[in-house]
Order: sequence, then C-alpha cells, then structure tokens
Amino acid sequence: MNNRLVLALVGIFFLFLAVFSSGVQAATRTVCSTGCDFTNIQTAIGDAGTVDGDTLNVTGTFPEAVTVSKQLTIQSNVTLESNLTGGMTITVSNVYIARFNMTRTTSPLVTLSGSLTNINFTQMNMSANSANFFDAGDSADTINVTHSRLITNSTTRANRGFTNLGPASRVENVTFWRLDYGILMYYDDSLIINNTIHDTNTGIHMNILGQDLPDRINISSNTFQDLDYGIDMASGPSDIYIGRNLFRNVSFRSGAIRIADARNVTIFANNITNNSVGINATGVDIGGVAN
Repeated sequence: MNNRLVLALVGIFFLFLAVFSSGVQAATRTVCSTGCDFTNIQTAIGDAGTVDGDTLNVTGTFPEAVTVSKQLTIQSNVTLESNLTGGMTITVSNVYIARFNMTRTTSPLVTLSGSLTNINFTQMNMSANSANFFDAGDSADTINVTHSRLITNSTTRANRGFTNLGPASRVENVTFWRLDYGILMYYDDSLIINNTIHDTNTGIHMNILGQDLPDRINISSNTFQDLDYGIDMASGPSDIYIGRNLFRNVSFRSGAIRIADARNVTIFANNITNNSVGINATGVDIGGVAN
C-alpha cells in the first residue's frame, strides 16, 4: 500500500470521526416568552431535537407542570430570575436543575418517580403553603440538594423538606424554615452538612415504623434552632457521626439529640445550648462523646 493511499485512508477516518462526534455533542436550547427556541419548558423537553445531555436555558415565569423525561440540565439563565409554579416530576436519572424560584400551594414541588439516581438541585429558592418539597419513593438514590432554601409561606409548620432521602445522598448548605420535618430518612451512606434548620418541628427524623434505619450517616456542621426535636433516631441505625453541630432552643424533653438502640455512634464537638435536654441516648453503643 503506497503512502498516498495510507494518507487518504487516514484522512477519511478522521473526517468520519469529526462528523460522528459533531452529531452527538450536547446542545444548549433556550426557553423564554419571545425570541427563544421554545416558549415553554415542557415543549422544549418533548421536542425530538432535545436529547439526553442537552441544556435548557430558561428565562421567565412558567406556571406549567413540568415532567422531566430526558437526562437534561434545566437552569435559569440568571440565578433566581426564572420562576416555576406548577411543580416538577422527574422520571429519569442524571438530571440537573439549577437557579430557579419554585413555588406551589399544594402537592409536592418535586416528585421523583421510579428507580432514579443522580438527581441534582442547586441554587434553588423553594417555597410552599401546604406542600412537601421533595417527595421520593423507595427507589431513588443519590439525591443531591445544595445551596438552596426550602421555606413554608404559611404561619404553621406544615410541610416536609424530604419525605424520603434516598441512599448515597447529599444535602449541603440548605436552609429549612418553618417545616414539619426537615429531613425524613431511612437509607444509608448520606451526608448532611452545613445546613440551617430553623422554626421546625423536627430537624432530622430516622425512626420510620417498619423500615430499616440508615447506616453510615454523617451529620456535621449544621445549625438546629427553635425546634421541637433536633435529631431523632431509633431502632437500629449504625455508624452514625454527629459532629460540630449547633443546637439552640430545642424545646422538647426528648433532647436535642435523641438516639435509641443504635451502634457505633460518634457524637463529637457539638454546641448544645438552651435546650430542655442535650443528649438522650438509650441502648446505644457510643464510639465517642465530647460536646
């Protein structure tokens, strides 16, 4: 085979590679009232040209109920400039939602439907009157919510931040305000750090009848203030680390931290002030307590 033929074949190969690669590159599409690719979010998601890996840049207010059925990034073009008021249902894994104001009066703001993984929300401002914020079934895992606010608009503590925080999840730098429960969880390997839970009945609850309790949970550097209960767990959790949290004005006698029948629990360097009871531990194998 002569050199010219070899060079020609090499050139054809790289040309084919370039054409093929350009066909699978992720696209960015725009959504706004005028002058964009689409005028509403659901139409943008459903369009045949929108494929897994694409990004939707959104500007405006959208009262629609959105079902995310493709692996997309959906983000406000500018942080907290755009508004979603109809709720969101996610039915696929690998979804990224960012920088929206999200409000709803009833029903969950976000429903996770099916066996999902890698669901991400960041820089969200979420508010509701009488609706839970994240409603997940038993099959969703790796739920990551960061740098966001979950706030009840009414004067009563009516809503739940997470009805079921799945395994291997991360909640970081989130403000919970005026809720019934901040986080309900009974799965493993989650990280809850640098959050503020304020004016809420129960901050973190891990005592769900009939469920296995979570293992390998790290609850660190959070602020629990003006609550009835801080952290409430019982009936079997293990490998729990509770460290460097602030508990202030936790009113009920069960304690800022209540743990029962747990194994290998480390409670370290927490600031527990002005509470009815500090730590209430029964039937617990505590690896270390220094607070």
